Amino acid sequence: MAISFVIASAPAGTASAVPADYQSPDGVYSYVTGGAGTPGDPYRCDITAFAGKEGAVRIQSALEGYPLRTITSLEGCRSSSLVVPQTVTSIGQGAFSGCKNLESILFLGDRPSGNLPGNVSISVLQGASGWEEGTARTEIRTHGSNGSFFSYYVAGGEAHVLGPVSGVDFSIPSADSVGNRFVSISAEAFRGSGAKTVAVAEGVREIGVRAFYECLSLVSAELPDSMRDIRDEAFRYCPSLGNVDLRNVETIGFETFRDCKSFTHIIIPDSVRRAEGGCFYICTNVSCVKVGRGLDRVSERMFGFCTSMESVEFAVKPVSVGNYAFNNCRALEGIDISGADYLGRNAFFGCEKLADVKLSPRLQSIGDQAFAECRSLTTVKISDSLKTLGSHVFFNCICLTDIHFNGPMPETAPDFLFGTQNVKVHIQCVHKESWKAFEGDTVIEGDCETSFSCGHLHLAIVLAFILAGTLWLYIRHRSHM
Repeated sequence: MAISFVIASAPAGTASAVPADYQSPDGVYSYVTGGAGTPGDPYRCDITAFAGKEGAVRIQSALEGYPLRTITSLEGCRSSSLVVPQTVTSIGQGAFSGCKNLESILFLGDRPSGNLPGNVSISVLQGASGWEEGTARTEIRTHGSNGSFFSYYVAGGEAHVLGPVSGVDFSIPSADSVGNRFVSISAEAFRGSGAKTVAVAEGVREIGVRAFYECLSLVSAELPDSMRDIRDEAFRYCPSLGNVDLRNVETIGFETFRDCKSFTHIIIPDSVRRAEGGCFYICTNVSCVKVGRGLDRVSERMFGFCTSMESVEFAVKPVSVGNYAFNNCRALEGIDISGADYLGRNAFFGCEKLADVKLSPRLQSIGDQAFAECRSLTTVKISDSLKTLGSHVFFNCICLTDIHFNGPMPETAPDFLFGTQNVKVHIQCVHKESWKAFEGDTVIEGDCETSFSCGHLHLAIVLAFILAGTLWLYIRHRSHM
Protein backbone atom coordinates (compact mmCIF):
# COMPACT_ATOMS: atom_id res chain seq x y z
CA MET A 1 0.00 0.00 0.00
CA ALA A 2 1.42 3.40 -0.95
CA ILE A 3 1.30 5.91 1.88
CA SER A 4 1.99 9.59 1.31
CA PHE A 5 2.26 12.45 3.77
CA VAL A 6 2.08 16.19 3.21
CA ILE A 7 5.29 17.94 4.29
CA ALA A 8 5.71 21.72 4.54
CA SER A 9 7.07 22.73 1.16
CA ALA A 10 9.99 24.94 0.29
CA PRO A 11 8.26 27.56 -1.94
CA ALA A 12 7.26 30.93 -0.52
CA GLY A 13 3.65 29.87 -0.19
CA THR A 14 0.97 27.54 -1.40
CA ALA A 15 -1.68 28.84 -3.75
CA SER A 16 -5.00 29.19 -1.98
CA ALA A 17 -8.38 30.65 -2.83
CA VAL A 18 -9.24 31.06 0.85
CA PRO A 19 -8.96 34.57 2.32
CA ALA A 20 -6.46 34.91 5.13
CA ASP A 21 -5.56 37.29 7.94
CA TYR A 22 -2.05 38.16 9.00
CA GLN A 23 -1.11 39.90 12.24
CA SER A 24 1.83 42.23 11.65
CA PRO A 25 3.39 44.72 14.06
CA ASP A 26 1.37 47.42 12.28
CA GLY A 27 -2.01 45.68 12.44
CA VAL A 28 -4.04 42.90 10.86
CA TYR A 29 -3.97 42.52 7.08
CA SER A 30 -6.83 40.68 5.37
CA TYR A 31 -5.80 39.35 1.99
CA VAL A 32 -6.41 36.82 -0.76
CA THR A 33 -3.76 34.99 -2.74
CA GLY A 34 -3.28 34.02 -6.34
CA GLY A 35 -0.77 32.52 -8.72
CA ALA A 36 0.64 29.06 -9.29
CA GLY A 37 4.26 29.90 -8.51
CA THR A 38 5.36 29.60 -12.15
CA PRO A 39 7.25 32.18 -14.25
CA GLY A 40 4.09 32.93 -16.19
CA ASP A 41 1.83 32.96 -13.13
CA PRO A 42 3.85 33.96 -10.05
CA TYR A 43 2.52 34.02 -6.52
CA ARG A 44 0.83 37.25 -5.49
CA CYS A 45 -1.58 38.68 -2.95
CA ASP A 46 -4.26 41.34 -2.76
CA ILE A 47 -5.06 43.32 0.41
CA THR A 48 -8.81 43.49 1.09
CA ALA A 49 -8.78 45.19 4.51
CA PHE A 50 -6.30 46.52 7.05
CA ALA A 51 -7.08 47.02 10.73
CA GLY A 52 -3.94 49.03 11.25
CA LYS A 53 -2.45 51.28 13.86
CA GLU A 54 -2.62 55.05 13.96
CA GLY A 55 0.18 57.28 12.72
CA ALA A 56 2.58 56.34 9.91
CA VAL A 57 2.55 52.83 8.42
CA ARG A 58 4.75 51.29 5.73
CA ILE A 59 2.58 48.70 3.99
CA GLN A 60 4.34 45.35 3.69
CA SER A 61 5.65 44.33 0.27
CA ALA A 62 4.71 40.68 0.89
CA LEU A 63 2.38 38.82 3.23
CA GLU A 64 3.40 35.38 4.44
CA GLY A 65 5.53 34.82 1.36
CA TYR A 66 3.12 36.27 -1.22
CA PRO A 67 4.35 39.45 -2.98
CA LEU A 68 1.83 42.28 -2.72
CA ARG A 69 0.54 43.30 -6.16
CA THR A 70 -2.91 44.81 -5.56
CA ILE A 71 -4.55 46.96 -2.90
CA THR A 72 -8.29 46.42 -3.30
CA SER A 73 -9.27 47.98 0.00
CA LEU A 74 -7.71 49.25 3.22
CA GLU A 75 -11.02 49.27 5.08
CA GLY A 76 -10.34 49.70 8.80
CA CYS A 77 -7.13 51.66 8.33
CA ARG A 78 -6.60 54.34 10.99
CA SER A 79 -3.24 55.61 9.73
CA SER A 80 -2.58 59.23 8.93
CA SER A 81 0.34 58.44 6.63
CA LEU A 82 1.04 55.44 4.37
CA VAL A 83 4.06 54.26 2.41
CA VAL A 84 3.11 51.99 -0.51
CA PRO A 85 5.85 49.55 -1.61
CA GLN A 86 7.26 49.34 -5.13
CA THR A 87 5.72 45.88 -5.60
CA VAL A 88 2.19 47.28 -5.93
CA THR A 89 0.97 47.46 -9.54
CA SER A 90 -2.77 47.99 -9.09
CA ILE A 91 -5.06 50.05 -6.85
CA GLY A 92 -8.75 49.17 -6.53
CA GLN A 93 -11.60 51.64 -6.92
CA GLY A 94 -12.03 53.42 -3.57
CA ALA A 95 -9.19 51.45 -2.00
CA PHE A 96 -8.37 54.27 0.42
CA SER A 97 -11.93 55.38 1.16
CA GLY A 98 -11.97 53.52 4.47
CA CYS A 99 -8.88 55.40 5.70
CA LYS A 100 -10.72 58.19 7.52
CA ASN A 101 -7.60 59.75 9.05
CA LEU A 102 -5.38 59.52 5.98
CA GLU A 103 -3.48 62.70 5.11
CA SER A 104 -0.58 61.55 2.92
CA ILE A 105 0.66 58.64 0.78
CA LEU A 106 4.21 58.06 -0.44
CA PHE A 107 4.60 55.62 -3.34
CA LEU A 108 8.02 53.96 -3.62
CA GLY A 109 7.51 52.61 -7.15
CA ASP A 110 6.12 53.39 -10.56
CA ARG A 111 2.52 54.52 -11.03
CA PRO A 112 0.12 51.62 -10.31
CA SER A 113 -3.03 51.28 -12.36
CA GLY A 114 -6.29 52.54 -10.87
CA ASN A 115 -7.62 55.75 -9.38
CA LEU A 116 -5.96 57.46 -6.45
CA PRO A 117 -7.71 59.53 -3.77
CA GLY A 118 -7.95 63.22 -4.50
CA ASN A 119 -8.27 64.43 -0.91
CA VAL A 120 -4.81 63.40 0.35
CA SER A 121 -1.28 64.52 -0.36
CA ILE A 122 0.48 62.14 -2.77
CA SER A 123 4.23 62.03 -3.34
CA VAL A 124 6.51 59.66 -5.22
CA LEU A 125 10.21 58.94 -5.31
CA GLN A 126 12.42 60.82 -7.68
CA GLY A 127 12.79 58.87 -10.94
CA ALA A 128 9.59 56.84 -10.63
CA SER A 129 7.77 56.57 -13.96
CA GLY A 130 4.16 56.85 -15.14
CA TRP A 131 3.11 59.56 -12.70
CA GLU A 132 1.10 62.59 -13.66
CA GLU A 133 2.94 65.83 -14.24
CA GLY A 134 3.05 67.94 -11.10
CA THR A 135 3.08 65.00 -8.67
CA ALA A 136 5.29 65.87 -5.72
CA ARG A 137 8.70 64.16 -5.84
CA THR A 138 10.73 62.96 -2.88
CA GLU A 139 14.47 63.25 -3.37
CA ILE A 140 16.61 60.11 -3.43
CA ARG A 141 19.89 60.75 -1.65
CA THR A 142 23.11 58.76 -1.30
CA HIS A 143 25.42 58.10 1.61
CA GLY A 144 28.45 55.93 2.20
CA SER A 145 32.19 55.59 2.53
CA ASN A 146 35.13 53.45 1.40
CA GLY A 147 33.51 52.72 -1.94
CA SER A 148 30.21 51.40 -0.52
CA PHE A 149 27.26 53.74 -1.06
CA PHE A 150 23.53 53.30 -0.55
CA SER A 151 20.46 55.34 -1.44
CA TYR A 152 17.84 56.62 0.97
CA TYR A 153 14.95 59.03 1.27
CA VAL A 154 13.82 61.37 4.06
CA ALA A 155 10.25 61.77 5.31
CA GLY A 156 9.34 63.81 8.36
CA GLY A 157 12.98 64.24 9.33
CA GLU A 158 13.57 60.47 9.38
CA ALA A 159 15.78 58.64 6.89
CA HIS A 160 14.95 55.25 5.34
CA VAL A 161 17.49 53.15 3.45
CA LEU A 162 16.40 52.23 -0.10
CA GLY A 163 19.25 50.01 -1.34
CA PRO A 164 22.83 49.70 -2.56
CA VAL A 165 24.42 51.99 -5.11
CA SER A 166 27.93 50.56 -5.13
CA GLY A 167 30.22 48.38 -3.01
CA VAL A 168 29.67 45.34 -0.80
CA ASP A 169 30.47 46.44 2.78
CA PHE A 170 27.78 48.75 4.06
CA SER A 171 27.63 50.88 7.19
CA ILE A 172 24.29 52.47 8.07
CA PRO A 173 24.98 55.48 10.33
CA SER A 174 22.79 57.01 13.01
CA ALA A 175 22.21 60.11 10.89
CA ASP A 176 23.16 61.63 7.55
CA SER A 177 25.38 64.67 7.09
CA VAL A 178 22.55 67.11 7.81
CA GLY A 179 21.18 65.35 10.88
CA ASN A 180 18.31 63.24 9.47
CA ARG A 181 18.11 60.16 11.69
CA PHE A 182 18.15 56.72 10.06
CA VAL A 183 15.28 54.65 11.46
CA SER A 184 14.69 51.83 8.98
CA ILE A 185 16.00 49.71 6.14
CA SER A 186 13.17 49.59 3.64
CA ALA A 187 11.47 46.51 2.24
CA GLU A 188 13.37 44.81 -0.60
CA ALA A 189 16.28 47.25 -0.05
CA PHE A 190 19.31 44.98 -0.59
CA ARG A 191 17.42 42.03 -2.06
CA GLY A 192 19.59 39.86 -4.29
CA SER A 193 22.55 42.22 -4.03
CA GLY A 194 26.21 41.29 -3.60
CA ALA A 195 26.39 42.78 -0.11
CA LYS A 196 28.94 40.99 2.10
CA THR A 197 28.66 42.87 5.39
CA VAL A 198 26.24 45.34 6.93
CA ALA A 199 26.77 47.25 10.16
CA VAL A 200 23.75 49.15 11.44
CA ALA A 201 24.25 52.04 13.85
CA GLU A 202 22.21 52.97 16.91
CA GLY A 203 18.82 54.53 16.15
CA VAL A 204 17.66 52.15 13.41
CA ARG A 205 14.59 50.30 14.68
CA GLU A 206 13.33 48.21 11.77
CA ILE A 207 14.51 46.02 8.92
CA GLY A 208 11.79 45.73 6.29
CA VAL A 209 10.24 42.78 4.48
CA ARG A 210 12.76 40.93 2.28
CA ALA A 211 15.37 43.62 2.90
CA PHE A 212 18.29 41.18 2.48
CA TYR A 213 16.42 38.34 0.75
CA GLU A 214 18.76 36.12 -1.26
CA CYS A 215 21.95 38.00 -0.44
CA LEU A 216 24.07 34.95 -1.16
CA SER A 217 27.37 36.61 -0.22
CA LEU A 218 26.24 38.23 3.04
CA VAL A 219 28.39 36.91 5.89
CA SER A 220 27.81 39.44 8.67
CA ALA A 221 24.95 41.60 9.97
CA GLU A 222 25.65 43.74 13.04
CA LEU A 223 22.47 45.07 14.64
CA PRO A 224 22.19 47.90 17.19
CA ASP A 225 20.57 47.93 20.64
CA SER A 226 17.78 50.05 19.12
CA MET A 227 16.63 47.30 16.71
CA ARG A 228 13.07 46.19 17.49
CA ASP A 229 11.42 44.69 14.37
CA ILE A 230 12.93 42.35 11.80
CA ARG A 231 10.16 41.88 9.28
CA ASP A 232 9.11 38.93 7.14
CA GLU A 233 11.79 37.15 5.10
CA ALA A 234 14.28 39.93 5.88
CA PHE A 235 17.28 37.58 5.75
CA ARG A 236 15.68 34.65 3.97
CA TYR A 237 18.11 32.57 1.97
CA CYS A 238 21.31 34.19 3.16
CA PRO A 239 23.20 30.88 3.28
CA SER A 240 26.57 32.42 4.21
CA LEU A 241 25.26 34.65 7.03
CA GLY A 242 26.77 33.90 10.45
CA ASN A 243 24.93 34.05 13.77
CA VAL A 244 23.04 37.31 14.36
CA ASP A 245 22.82 38.96 17.80
CA LEU A 246 19.11 39.62 18.40
CA ARG A 247 19.38 41.54 21.67
CA ASN A 248 16.41 43.86 22.28
CA VAL A 249 14.57 42.65 19.17
CA GLU A 250 10.82 42.31 19.84
CA THR A 251 9.45 40.87 16.58
CA ILE A 252 10.93 38.22 14.30
CA GLY A 253 8.77 38.00 11.20
CA PHE A 254 7.55 35.20 8.97
CA GLU A 255 10.49 33.15 7.59
CA THR A 256 12.90 35.93 8.62
CA PHE A 257 15.96 33.67 8.79
CA ARG A 258 14.77 30.80 6.61
CA ASP A 259 17.64 28.99 4.85
CA CYS A 260 20.34 30.72 6.90
CA LYS A 261 22.43 27.59 6.72
CA SER A 262 25.55 29.01 8.37
CA PHE A 263 23.87 29.66 11.71
CA THR A 264 25.37 27.34 14.34
CA HIS A 265 23.15 28.33 17.26
CA ILE A 266 20.03 30.39 17.92
CA ILE A 267 19.54 32.51 21.02
CA ILE A 268 16.14 34.20 21.21
CA PRO A 269 16.33 36.85 23.96
CA ASP A 270 13.66 37.64 26.53
CA SER A 271 12.76 40.80 24.57
CA VAL A 272 11.23 38.82 21.67
CA ARG A 273 7.44 38.75 22.01
CA ARG A 274 6.56 37.42 18.57
CA ALA A 275 8.34 34.90 16.37
CA GLU A 276 6.28 34.11 13.30
CA GLY A 277 5.95 30.92 11.30
CA GLY A 278 9.09 29.45 9.75
CA CYS A 279 11.33 32.16 11.19
CA PHE A 280 14.25 29.70 11.52
CA TYR A 281 13.08 27.15 8.96
CA ILE A 282 15.81 25.08 7.24
CA CYS A 283 18.68 26.44 9.37
CA THR A 284 20.38 23.13 8.82
CA ASN A 285 23.61 23.71 10.80
CA VAL A 286 22.08 24.95 14.05
CA SER A 287 23.01 22.57 16.87
CA CYS A 288 21.33 24.21 19.86
CA VAL A 289 18.50 26.66 20.53
CA LYS A 290 17.64 28.75 23.58
CA VAL A 291 14.26 30.49 23.76
CA GLY A 292 13.76 33.41 26.15
CA ARG A 293 10.94 34.33 28.50
CA GLY A 294 9.03 36.46 26.01
CA LEU A 295 7.72 33.53 23.96
CA ASP A 296 5.18 30.99 25.20
CA ARG A 297 4.36 29.40 21.83
CA VAL A 298 6.32 27.60 19.14
CA SER A 299 4.93 28.85 15.84
CA GLU A 300 4.24 26.79 12.72
CA ARG A 301 7.45 25.47 11.09
CA MET A 302 9.50 27.62 13.46
CA PHE A 303 12.42 25.17 13.60
CA GLY A 304 11.37 22.77 10.83
CA PHE A 305 14.25 21.07 9.00
CA CYS A 306 16.86 22.29 11.51
CA THR A 307 18.37 18.90 10.87
CA SER A 308 21.45 19.33 13.13
CA MET A 309 19.58 20.67 16.16
CA GLU A 310 20.34 18.44 19.16
CA SER A 311 18.71 20.44 21.93
CA VAL A 312 16.23 23.23 22.63
CA GLU A 313 15.79 25.00 25.96
CA PHE A 314 12.74 27.06 26.90
CA ALA A 315 12.90 29.68 29.66
CA VAL A 316 9.10 29.39 29.78
CA LYS A 317 7.45 26.13 28.79
CA PRO A 318 5.40 26.73 25.61
CA VAL A 319 1.61 26.39 25.85
CA SER A 320 1.35 25.21 22.25
CA VAL A 321 3.54 23.68 19.58
CA GLY A 322 2.46 24.60 16.06
CA ASN A 323 2.11 22.51 12.92
CA TYR A 324 5.47 21.23 11.62
CA ALA A 325 7.23 23.16 14.42
CA PHE A 326 10.10 20.64 14.71
CA ASN A 327 9.45 18.75 11.49
CA ASN A 328 12.52 16.71 10.49
CA CYS A 329 14.74 17.92 13.34
CA ARG A 330 16.56 14.64 12.91
CA ALA A 331 19.24 15.16 15.58
CA LEU A 332 16.86 16.27 18.35
CA GLU A 333 17.12 13.76 21.20
CA GLY A 334 14.81 15.15 23.87
CA ILE A 335 12.42 17.99 24.60
CA ASP A 336 10.42 19.30 27.54
CA ILE A 337 7.00 20.50 26.38
CA SER A 338 5.29 19.80 29.69
CA GLY A 339 3.36 23.07 29.51
CA ALA A 340 1.80 22.56 26.07
CA ASP A 341 -1.97 22.06 25.79
CA TYR A 342 -1.77 21.59 22.03
CA LEU A 343 0.58 19.76 19.65
CA GLY A 344 -0.02 20.56 15.98
CA ARG A 345 0.03 18.16 13.07
CA ASN A 346 3.47 16.89 12.05
CA ALA A 347 4.93 18.76 15.03
CA PHE A 348 7.78 16.25 15.43
CA PHE A 349 7.50 14.36 12.15
CA GLY A 350 10.79 12.68 11.23
CA CYS A 351 12.59 13.45 14.50
CA GLU A 352 14.27 10.08 14.24
CA LYS A 353 16.54 10.45 17.33
CA LEU A 354 13.81 11.80 19.62
CA ALA A 355 13.70 9.43 22.59
CA ASP A 356 12.63 11.59 25.53
CA VAL A 357 9.47 13.71 25.37
CA LYS A 358 7.95 15.29 28.47
CA LEU A 359 4.27 15.92 27.75
CA SER A 360 1.99 18.25 29.68
CA PRO A 361 -0.45 17.00 32.34
CA ARG A 362 -2.89 19.45 30.67
CA LEU A 363 -2.36 18.24 27.10
CA GLN A 364 -5.69 18.32 25.26
CA SER A 365 -4.93 17.70 21.60
CA ILE A 366 -2.32 15.87 19.51
CA GLY A 367 -2.50 16.55 15.77
CA ASP A 368 -2.17 14.20 12.82
CA GLN A 369 1.25 12.56 12.41
CA ALA A 370 2.61 14.55 15.35
CA PHE A 371 5.22 11.89 16.17
CA ALA A 372 5.31 9.98 12.87
CA GLU A 373 8.74 8.60 11.96
CA CYS A 374 10.08 9.21 15.49
CA ARG A 375 12.06 5.99 15.36
CA SER A 376 13.74 6.25 18.77
CA LEU A 377 10.59 6.68 20.88
CA THR A 378 10.02 3.68 23.14
CA THR A 379 7.48 4.87 25.71
CA VAL A 380 4.93 7.67 25.74
CA LYS A 381 2.87 8.78 28.75
CA ILE A 382 -0.32 10.75 28.13
CA SER A 383 -2.38 12.40 30.87
CA ASP A 384 -6.11 12.10 31.50
CA SER A 385 -6.69 15.58 30.03
CA LEU A 386 -6.30 14.45 26.39
CA LYS A 387 -9.47 15.02 24.36
CA THR A 388 -8.41 14.50 20.72
CA LEU A 389 -5.80 12.26 19.10
CA GLY A 390 -5.17 12.61 15.38
CA SER A 391 -4.52 10.24 12.51
CA HIS A 392 -1.23 8.33 12.06
CA VAL A 393 0.17 10.04 15.19
CA PHE A 394 2.75 7.31 15.79
CA PHE A 395 3.26 6.12 12.21
CA ASN A 396 6.45 4.08 11.77
CA CYS A 397 7.70 4.61 15.33
CA ILE A 398 9.57 1.31 15.01
CA CYS A 399 10.94 1.22 18.59
CA LEU A 400 7.69 2.21 20.30
CA THR A 401 6.52 -0.52 22.70
CA ASP A 402 4.24 1.17 25.24
CA ILE A 403 1.78 4.05 25.37
CA HIS A 404 0.27 4.87 28.75
CA PHE A 405 -3.11 6.61 28.75
CA ASN A 406 -4.13 7.91 32.17
CA GLY A 407 -7.65 8.86 31.16
CA PRO A 408 -10.64 7.76 29.11
CA MET A 409 -10.33 7.11 25.41
CA PRO A 410 -10.03 10.48 23.64
CA GLU A 411 -11.85 11.41 20.48
CA THR A 412 -9.44 9.59 18.25
CA ALA A 413 -8.74 8.53 14.72
CA PRO A 414 -8.83 4.71 14.71
CA ASP A 415 -5.49 4.61 12.89
CA PHE A 416 -3.36 6.58 15.36
CA LEU A 417 -1.03 3.54 15.57
CA PHE A 418 -1.10 2.85 11.83
CA GLY A 419 2.26 1.56 10.58
CA THR A 420 3.57 0.76 14.07
CA GLN A 421 3.28 -2.81 15.34
CA ASN A 422 3.46 -4.61 18.69
CA VAL A 423 2.58 -1.58 20.79
CA LYS A 424 0.87 -2.14 24.11
CA VAL A 425 -1.67 0.50 25.05
CA HIS A 426 -1.90 0.78 28.85
CA ILE A 427 -5.25 1.99 30.17
CA GLN A 428 -6.62 2.49 33.66
CA CYS A 429 -9.21 0.00 34.85
CA VAL A 430 -11.63 2.77 35.83
CA HIS A 431 -11.66 3.91 32.19
CA LYS A 432 -11.74 0.54 30.46
CA GLU A 433 -15.36 0.90 29.34
CA SER A 434 -14.47 3.96 27.28
CA TRP A 435 -11.78 1.97 25.45
CA LYS A 436 -14.09 -0.80 24.24
CA ALA A 437 -14.01 0.51 20.68
CA PHE A 438 -10.21 0.29 20.54
CA GLU A 439 -9.11 -2.85 18.72
CA GLY A 440 -5.42 -2.86 19.59
CA ASP A 441 -3.43 -4.62 22.29
CA THR A 442 -4.43 -3.19 25.68
CA VAL A 443 -3.05 -3.70 29.17
CA ILE A 444 -5.49 -2.99 32.00
CA GLU A 445 -3.85 -1.35 35.00
CA GLY A 446 -5.21 -0.71 38.49
CA ASP A 447 -7.53 -2.81 40.68
CA CYS A 448 -10.96 -2.89 39.12
CA GLU A 449 -12.58 -4.26 42.27
CA THR A 450 -11.28 -1.69 44.72
CA SER A 451 -10.76 1.30 42.48
CA PHE A 452 -12.79 4.30 43.42
CA SER A 453 -12.50 7.97 42.89
CA CYS A 454 -11.64 10.79 45.28
CA GLY A 455 -15.32 11.68 45.25
CA HIS A 456 -16.20 8.24 46.58
CA LEU A 457 -13.56 8.57 49.29
CA HIS A 458 -14.98 11.92 50.40
CA LEU A 459 -18.48 10.43 50.52
CA ALA A 460 -17.27 7.52 52.63
CA ILE A 461 -15.64 9.87 55.13
CA VAL A 462 -18.80 11.97 55.39
CA LEU A 463 -20.94 8.87 55.94
CA ALA A 464 -18.52 7.64 58.62
CA PHE A 465 -18.86 10.93 60.50
CA ILE A 466 -22.66 10.79 60.23
CA LEU A 467 -22.68 7.21 61.52
CA ALA A 468 -20.36 8.07 64.41
CA GLY A 469 -22.52 11.07 65.35
CA THR A 470 -25.68 9.00 65.25
CA LEU A 471 -24.07 6.34 67.43
CA TRP A 472 -22.92 8.95 69.98
CA LEU A 473 -26.41 10.44 70.20
CA TYR A 474 -27.90 6.97 70.68
CA ILE A 475 -25.47 6.11 73.50
CA ARG A 476 -26.09 9.47 75.19
CA HIS A 477 -29.84 8.96 74.95
CA ARG A 478 -29.59 5.50 76.50
CA SER A 479 -27.48 6.81 79.39
CA HIS A 480 -30.27 9.22 80.41
CA MET A 481 -33.03 6.61 80.43
